Amino acid sequence: MNRHADADATEVALSRADLEVLCVLYVIGTRGCPVLDVASRLGLSPSLAEAVAEGMNPLVVMGLLDRTEDGMFRVTEAGRSRLEDTLSDLGIASRPV
Repeated sequence: MNRHADADATEVALSRADLEVLCVLYVIGTRGCPVLDVASRLGLSPSLAEAVAEGMNPLVVMGLLDRTEDGMFRVTEAGRSRLEDTLSDLGIASRPV
């Protein structure tokens, strides 16, 4: 995430990767999400469920998500903090989903 400051305001510029992470953390929500439901929550075809779930592995490695034995993704404290900080930087009030 980049911040560009001028005399009146600070502009926050998100990269595509930052935006994708933000969307994933948001749709998984505070209660977690079944692994195979992530694609549909992102508005993607259910046929992409396996590929999307596999694509979440980097977020698990980064410590933003946990993949539980009961087939759920859960946002970690680090993930929740990143989501809230980014939404705050953008001037968007966070709300539990």
